[in-house]
Amino acid sequence: HTISKYKIVTMPNTRSSISGRDVLQPLGNILPTTPGRQVKALKSELEKKESENDTLKNNIADLTKALDSLNLVKEKAAYAIDSGSTAPKDIKKKTKDPDAPDPAMSAYRFFSDEMKKNDSSKAGKELQLLWKECKG
Repeated sequence: HTISKYKIVTMPNTRSSISGRDVLQPLGNILPTTPGRQVKALKSELEKKESENDTLKNNIADLTKALDSLNLVKEKAAYAIDSGSTAPKDIKKKTKDPDAPDPAMSAYRFFSDEMKKNDSSKAGKELQLLWKECKG
């Protein structure tokens, strides 16, 4: 015996339809599902869930960044309120030991000192560009 894909539905009486007229409508969900249809439905459902998960992960990342920045601002504000100013006053600058040796001069410092001795008009960017040309 065969299963029909359509069922007969009697349309309600309306002005535009003739009373008692029968119309065929697809059965849709009444048909038994085959493994191929089940797989297709499950794949489409999985794709939807994966896209939802991706959007949720992006939302979580955005919210985490916003929360971190808010916490940073909150900590800065609490520090400013506690100390009365934005700069810490307890930190003392180390005094330089007068007997300590001078740090070694780099090649760039030797180069720039010699260039300044030869031509005092060169400074800053010009010396940097000349140094890059000399280094190769």
